[in-house]
This record gives sequence, structure tokens and C-alpha cells, in this order.
Amino acid sequence: MLEAGAAQVDITPALSEKVVRLAGYRARNKAPARGVLDRLHVRALFLRQGSDNLIIVSCDQLWISHRIKELVLEAISPPYQVVSRELLICATHTHSGPAGLTDHPLAVELFGPYDTELWEITCHNLIAAINLAARSLRPASLAITAAPWEGYTINRRHPAKPIDPQITLLKIEDNQSHLIALVTNFTAHPTILGPDNLLLSADFPGYFTQELQRLIGGDPVIIFCNGTQGDQAVRQDVLIGEDAYARCSYFGKALAQRVYSMTYEAQTGPLNKLSSFLLEQHLPPATNKLMSFTHAPLQGFIIDNALFLAVPGEVIAALGLQIKQEAQRQGYWPV
Repeated sequence: MLEAGAAQVDITPALSEKVVRLAGYRARNKAPARGVLDRLHVRALFLRQGSDNLIIVSCDQLWISHRIKELVLEAISPPYQVVSRELLICATHTHSGPAGLTDHPLAVELFGPYDTELWEITCHNLIAAINLAARSLRPASLAITAAPWEGYTINRRHPAKPIDPQITLLKIEDNQSHLIALVTNFTAHPTILGPDNLLLSADFPGYFTQELQRLIGGDPVIIFCNGTQGDQAVRQDVLIGEDAYARCSYFGKALAQRVYSMTYEAQTGPLNKLSSFLLEQHLPPATNKLMSFTHAPLQGFIIDNALFLAVPGEVIAALGLQIKQEAQRQGYWPV
């Protein structure tokens, strides 16, 4: 029997208590945040069937340090025995979130020094979201659906190169048909707010989650997971609004309207298969010393016939589409 639980926790730094720099653009010159446009969150979905667990965590941050996962696995409350392959932590990739959450040389060079206190607070809140989701586990059913949303994104390297316009939706309900969570996967850089923005914001994923919550009502947890967005951008010429904030709101709400229409088309049912895997891919010699990784974890969740594959870094859409094609060739529905 499938059980599911979900939770969200506010992770917006308290600007009245400390200086928080913004991550996302070198052009900001490590400027501190001057205020909060919209609240930042960590959102967690916990799926359990028998002894198998799957946990999806999405954070309103630019990136996720690999060190967080080790801490989280040690801190998940008993009696749940979660192993590394069962826990996926990802960032929405907002370029208006807090810096200081990693001591990696690239982050320090671009956005400013590592902030131990902010790191500890963020880790505490992430762990809290997972444990809250675990404590809310209850019998559930799910549905997975996908649809194109064309005309809103562009390849930012070259307009003729590939884009991935697919929206994938994972819908989870309890036995009384109450929504527990919606997980949306869409591929685009959250850079509608540019380097001149000095307010903390989740960018369009923030407006998306707020609007979808409003449309649906109740208290389901709305989770956004980005795709292989390394070269994917929102088309500026389709946005409506007199400034970047209005245009960001427009796009997030438009995406929410599209997902809202998909929500009621997806009919939930029992789960047949729940499994996970984690592979270490060794990389060729690095040419950029700031990014001198030697290996990359490739993580996958199999939910019925759907394959949720997570890759680190900013993978371009062409590679993401190749991965999807190979998954389809092997009989999976790729996400």
C-alpha cells in the first residue's frame, strides 16, 4: 500500500538579523539583499510502499551542496530507514536566492563568502520539512501526466537549438480524494528577475506555487522541480508587464493555469512499482579548475512506468532530450 506525506517550511533568511548576499549573477558584485519580494521555501514529498521510500525535496535556492544530503540522511526521524538513493534534493535554481550556502570556490568567487550560520539554519529547516512530511504519511494514490507548453521558452545559446516544452505532473491524493501534493517538472531558467533585482525571490517558481495553491485551494504542497535548463530561458517577448516583477508574476501565473488544467485531467490510482537507484558517473579531466568535479551522481526514481532521472549541474536541453528518448526506448515514461 502506498503512503504519502508532504510539508513545506519557510527558509527566508531574516534580513533584520544578518547581511545576506544574493546568488545568481556576477554582475551584482556580491551585493546584499535589500528586502524580500516573496518568501522562500523548502518543500518535501515522502512516498513509502512497504520498505521502499522515495523523498523529493525542492528548495528555493540557486543550487544544492552535496554535503546537505549526508546531514539529512543522518537526521531523518526514526523509524524510517532512508538510504542515499531514496533521497533527492534539488534547487528550483532561482537567481534571486541567498548566497553563502556553500564554500565551493566558484560560489565564493562569484557571490561571496560561506555563511556557516545561514547554512545551519537552512539545513535545520530542510530536515524539518522531511520529518514533517514523514509524520503526515497516510494511504494515498497517484497519477502522472504530461503535456507540452509551447511558445514560452527559448534556447538561450541559439534560437535554432532544442527546447524542452514538456510539463510533467505528479499528483498525489489521500483515500478521501484530498490532494496531498502536486509535483511539477518544467524546464526554464528562473532569470526573469535580472541582476538589478536586489530582493530575495523564488522568481517565477514562487509565483507559480502561490498561484496554483490559490487556484486549487486547501493545503496541498506545491513542488516545482526544474529540468535540464542549462540553455533554456523564458521568452521575454511573450511576457506581459511594465517591469520585471510584473512579467515574472505573469509567467508564473500562466504556468500555474496550465498545470491547473492538467490537474483535473489526471485520475489517481493504485501504485504498482516504487524503486530507486543511484549511479556514480566518472567524468573526463576538468578544463575549468573552479568546477573540477571528478564524478557525478545520477539518481533515478521509478514510479510505475515513469522514470524520474536527476542529474547534477546545468545540463543542456539537448542532452536532457536524449536521456528522455533513451528512457522511452527502454519502455519508461521519462521525466
